[in-house]
Amino acid sequence: MLQYLIIGCNGLIGRKLSSLCEKNGVSWIGTFNKRNETEGFCLDITSETDVRGFILERKPRYIVHCANLSGGANFCEKNRHEAEKFHLHATQFIGRAAKEIDATLVFYSSDYVFDGKKNSPYCENDEPNPLNYYGKIKVEAENWLKGTLEKYVILRTTNVYGWDPKTVTPNFLMGLYRKAQENTECAVPSYLWGNPTYAGDLAEIAVTLCEKEIHGLFHTVGDVNLNRYEWAKMILSKFNFTNELLAEQKKIQEKIEAPRPSAIILDNSLLKKVLNFNFKSIDEGLEICFAERISAS
Repeated sequence: MLQYLIIGCNGLIGRKLSSLCEKNGVSWIGTFNKRNETEGFCLDITSETDVRGFILERKPRYIVHCANLSGGANFCEKNRHEAEKFHLHATQFIGRAAKEIDATLVFYSSDYVFDGKKNSPYCENDEPNPLNYYGKIKVEAENWLKGTLEKYVILRTTNVYGWDPKTVTPNFLMGLYRKAQENTECAVPSYLWGNPTYAGDLAEIAVTLCEKEIHGLFHTVGDVNLNRYEWAKMILSKFNFTNELLAEQKKIQEKIEAPRPSAIILDNSLLKKVLNFNFKSIDEGLEICFAERISAS
């Protein structure tokens, strides 16, 4: 029996998931949309007919939906119809097919479901209040899953990073590394705060929750909350670049497509209690990324 279907297998989290399945000797297949992946299948997740046919034919035990739209929150703000099709309707198509074959569905959500106005960390039962359309559509997808499925896992996360040289949509670490390689100055905001989260942890948590048959909503972020400028300095130091390449942005830029909360802290204590899981520290995560860079060179 097929164990895992990874939707978005050519993304950062998707690659970590497939590597973990290979390491554990677990059967898996993956899908991509536009960017071809050698071991994956092309699937348009915005087509309900295609999604249902694909899933019902293969009948995976677990479906991990980690596909995302290039451009993130800014793209979604300007392209709301496409964002709704991809982040809400496609999730519903996948969810209906998962329910039909009694599969568990794992869905990655975001800290952008909150407005950042709370002075203490957000827990899972705090009321969402998104500032941008990306957060709004994630809330709608979450609510649909909770109201429709019994076997679901929602993982809210943020500031996901990892070594991913094949990507054309680089995470913060990869984008900073590429600019530093080109000796290009990097403008990084010190007014944006978050919890850097190592992608390998997100993959491990998804697989562990599935195999333990634990369902529900969990905040899945690293333990440390810091601003992006300080985080950038840690990244450059680990990869032996000078901090002279960094330009600190202390104020919100006037032209911004998607409004963002300046600071959100997610409380990850529920997930840590349920799984007895220890997130990688930023130093540990960066050390793994640096080692992967060395081994690939």
